Amino acid sequence: DDDAYCADSQGTVYPYIGYEGVNSPEECGKMCSKCPGNDQGGLVLRGFISYSGNACSCLVDFGISFNKTLCEGATFAYDVNGGSGEIVNTSPSKQGNECWKVSSPSSSKGRKPKAPKSSKRPVRKLGQKNDSLLSNVERKTDSQ
Repeated sequence: DDDAYCADSQGTVYPYIGYEGVNSPEECGKMCSKCPGNDQGGLVLRGFISYSGNACSCLVDFGISFNKTLCEGATFAYDVNGGSGEIVNTSPSKQGNECWKVSSPSSSKGRKPKAPKSSKRPVRKLGQKNDSLLSNVERKTDSQ
């Protein structure tokens, strides 16, 4: 059941900026980490969708307008979708898409500063219901 779009707690999909010619989810994650994952335009990177057709969408919170010129090499962008906040749902897709979640967005406190940037740990693939994801959400709300 890998075919999915990422969605927020309301089931809404996210605005995105994307790249073509991206051959793997790992490469997609690296592209999105560079831009918009470095706070370009004030955007918060929430995750990304890796498409089987060699494309990649970097998902950001709704509310800041942008276009593809924000990120060098980006080939498409869409800032109208209303998704925001943590990725907690997926909505079905028939295109072989995979939804990946960045577990610590750029605005987080960064409890483990020594983790290398190239580590695959911050990215988590979302299936139907992910128990560790839900407990992650609860932990965050408890600690504040």
